Amino acid sequence: MTRLLIASILMVCLAGCSSIVPGPQSVQVSGAQEAFPDDYKARALRVLGAEAGPGMSISAPQLTLGESAFGPKRWYVCVRGVATTTKPSTKLKPVLDMVGDLGRNAAQSGVYEVIVLLRGNGSASRINGFDSPLCATGRYEALAVG
Repeated sequence: MTRLLIASILMVCLAGCSSIVPGPQSVQVSGAQEAFPDDYKARALRVLGAEAGPGMSISAPQLTLGESAFGPKRWYVCVRGVATTTKPSTKLKPVLDMVGDLGRNAAQSGVYEVIVLLRGNGSASRINGFDSPLCATGRYEALAVG
């Protein structure tokens, strides 16, 4: 019984440690950042294209890591209210995600979001998903279409 308890504790510690240690994709050596995108709403609407519709909201731009460790930090916005037929994944989440969900408002669970990454050259790309930690703390305002 004692061996089982010790093995269980070690497994939980290893799972927790492996989730906390940042991987090479989360290292940012450069302190530079791309210019603030004043036209972020228009660029988000261009990325959404025909999916843009009434009732959407957009977050204020926030900084995230660059495309490489030596590249400048990039800006991103989150768009909520985009229609989708996709359902949230039912796969078991990593331990840290489950812990983060404990602090999340239950009314916001299962929210579909489009993250629009804004580049300094005027281009943008998107990441679709549910309940992204990047979008959890953003200040949102209505996004007018048209």
